[in-house]
Amino acid sequence: MAAAGLSYAAYTATYWRVNPQYLVPTVALALLLAGRAGRPSVKALSGAVALLAGLWPLMYPVSFWAHVHIPSPNRLVVKALEHASLNILSDLAYVYYSLALTLAQLLLAVETMRWTLRRRPWE
Repeated sequence: MAAAGLSYAAYTATYWRVNPQYLVPTVALALLLAGRAGRPSVKALSGAVALLAGLWPLMYPVSFWAHVHIPSPNRLVVKALEHASLNILSDLAYVYYSLALTLAQLLLAVETMRWTLRRRPWE
C-alpha cells in the first residue's frame, strides 16, 4: 500500500498538468498511509497532503462551472457555491499552492521511504 501511495504521490508531484480530480486518490492514499504509519512525521505529512489536495477544489470560484455548463442554473445554488468557495483568481496563489503541495508530497515520499526502510519489510 505504501508503494502505491508513493508511486501516485510521485506522479502527481511531478506531472505538470494535474487536474483536481487526479488528487482524489492522493487524498485517499494519504489518509490510508496516515492510519498505518508508525512515525508521527509520516502521519503529519499525510494529513498535510490530504488537506492541501482537498483545498484545491475550494480555491477556484466553483460557481463558474454552473454558469458554463448549465443553461439556466438555479440562482440559490449558484449563490451557495459562491459562498462555499474561496474565489481565488490570482495565478500567483496557485503557483504557491502548487509548490506547497509538490513539496509536501515529495517530503511525504522521502519520510515514507525512510519509515519503510527502517522496518525492513524484506526480512
